[in-house]
Amino acid sequence: MVFLRFFIPLIMICPYFYLYFTKIREINYRKTGKHVLRALAVVISQYSLFYYFTRGSLTDGVLLWNTAPMFMPIIMYIFYKHRTGRVVWLSLLVSFLGVILVLKPNADLFDPFSIYGFISGIAVAFSQVLYGVNRENESLAQNIFLFFFYSTLLSFVAFATTLFFYDFTNIMKDSFYNRGMYIPILCLLGVGVGTIGNQALRGAAYKLAKPSSLGPYIYMSVLFAALIDRIMHPEIIHGFTFIVGILLIFSGTMIRIAYTAKA
Repeated sequence: MVFLRFFIPLIMICPYFYLYFTKIREINYRKTGKHVLRALAVVISQYSLFYYFTRGSLTDGVLLWNTAPMFMPIIMYIFYKHRTGRVVWLSLLVSFLGVILVLKPNADLFDPFSIYGFISGIAVAFSQVLYGVNRENESLAQNIFLFFFYSTLLSFVAFATTLFFYDFTNIMKDSFYNRGMYIPILCLLGVGVGTIGNQALRGAAYKLAKPSSLGPYIYMSVLFAALIDRIMHPEIIHGFTFIVGILLIFSGTMIRIAYTAKA
């Protein structure tokens, strides 16, 4: 699943790469070490997140994955001496408080198994900081190509390794034939389109602002995950804390938007 999550977008976006082939041909692969590190961080985050989903809910997993904005300013300061403004910290804290209320923390949240969710968040933080740094020096086409190329390569190595322990035929049967062909394929295509849009839009944003300053916007994915969870599991009743949490997420994002507009 992780391998296809990167390989399918790589295939889908080939026409785009052909359009900007001149830019891609200029890539000096010996100087793309940071792109390899970024791809490694993303692959680690995806394996950790997917493994968490084997026991955790969509909303909880996305919340833990989205602890990344809290780590990004720290990483930016440690490695690049970039200070994050107080307004950004305020918006991050308000949004994160909202995320906690949406999650409705209990004893299960702090189960040792949740460490996989936090690992995914820390790995995402590193990947986004590296994306912002890479975006300062390379074009969007080069960044997207190197991201999909290296992440596909790394995830393929991991996938090929599993074939020593699991039969490929059984993997295909369990993933597709036993579950119906159409829904898994549609899901993978949806992941591909979403991944391409995510990388393209973030790349455009990171050309205009530091990753840490855009952290509050990332929290919006928790809201969308909660809504999807609600559609898929209507039997789950969200109470007062859920509504307050959603409002805080919006408030934190609006603080950042209002400050940017004023600046």
